[in-house]
Amino acid sequence: MSTVSETGFTLIETMLFLAITGLMIAGMLAGSWTSINSQRYHDSVSSLQAELQDQFSKVDNSSNSIAGGFSCNDQAQLSTGTTERGQSNCYILGRYVYSTTGAQLNESTVIGYISPTDEANLSTTTTDYAALTTYTLNTVSNASGVTLSGTSVYTPEWGATMQSMVGGNRSEAFSLLIVRSPTSGTIRSFVDPNSGLAPNPTNLKSLINQTYVVPLNLCVSGGNLGPQSDVQVIANAANVNGVQTLGDGEVGNQCN
Repeated sequence: MSTVSETGFTLIETMLFLAITGLMIAGMLAGSWTSINSQRYHDSVSSLQAELQDQFSKVDNSSNSIAGGFSCNDQAQLSTGTTERGQSNCYILGRYVYSTTGAQLNESTVIGYISPTDEANLSTTTTDYAALTTYTLNTVSNASGVTLSGTSVYTPEWGATMQSMVGGNRSEAFSLLIVRSPTSGTIRSFVDPNSGLAPNPTNLKSLINQTYVVPLNLCVSGGNLGPQSDVQVIANAANVNGVQTLGDGEVGNQCN
């Protein structure tokens, strides 16, 4: 008689194979999700940098979207009226960006009012700070009945949040004022790294001070992805080149 030999896998071998295969698949999926989350984080950082650069670009290349037929009072508040463009004592001076929660940026065009007497006293020798403090500043968000563009809200991509870092402490509230000097034409930026100031004449004018010529370091949080990037607006930034991103280990990164 011949002996019949049966081949195959035992139950234990099959279980071991399935267990090892499952671990390999789980490892690949975990690595894939880590890679996706990492890319999303980098996208949110790049997007935030581009958004802040766009604010400087709008100041450098300002445009007047206000139609004819408005009025502008001495608080730089716009409302419906009869004044035509170019005939008022209000001017577009810049952009204001602030946050109170770190979850979004509130952005608006800055309007400046100057009395005819004060305007006549300005000259090319008037310093930028002296000229800017002569103006009453306000934002188009205070307009009433005037169709305007330039006021918006920016939310970082993929649920990222922002925190201002200064002196080792973090703040979810911060302010950035970007204005063009009416005498020299130079763009100046002012930062309050600890407060999200409401856009009113008192707060905006208070920022025109050497005390606020400081950098804005925004730490971008995007889950548990380890070291954070620092989206930095350098002190007294004057153009888009004043906004940069510092990664992990780079000199000047305040977030790690």
